[in-house]
Amino acid sequence: MHSAHGYTVQKIAKVTCLHEEYVRELIRRFNREGVALFRERARSGRPVEFIPEVRADIVKIALSPPKLLGCPFTRWSVPKLLEHILKVGVVRRMSDETLRQILKEEGVHLQRTKTWKDSKDPRFRTKKNG
Repeated sequence: MHSAHGYTVQKIAKVTCLHEEYVRELIRRFNREGVALFRERARSGRPVEFIPEVRADIVKIALSPPKLLGCPFTRWSVPKLLEHILKVGVVRRMSDETLRQILKEEGVHLQRTKTWKDSKDPRFRTKKNG
């Protein structure tokens, strides 16, 4: 914004408390990439390690019946559990796979929900099995 308003790199650096070289780099990247510059990118380096307190909160929620926590279903799935822990603010961001790994390391196993259909037909079981 400052650059578009004609500010010099030195003035932008002073106003934003950034180094002049970094300001120049950002301007060059913005000219090259446009607003895509602000999209979140994959981070380099080691993935975030979650502290024991956060892991304990995740396990506590995973072992609690969803209905008790105000959710409209009876069992947790990884995506539903992830959505809930993000919503309540246990973590700001996490992938499904990271959540799976934490649950596995903590010895928590989520059961798959089985669905079935039933019928009022008196011969349903014989038809189904035959």
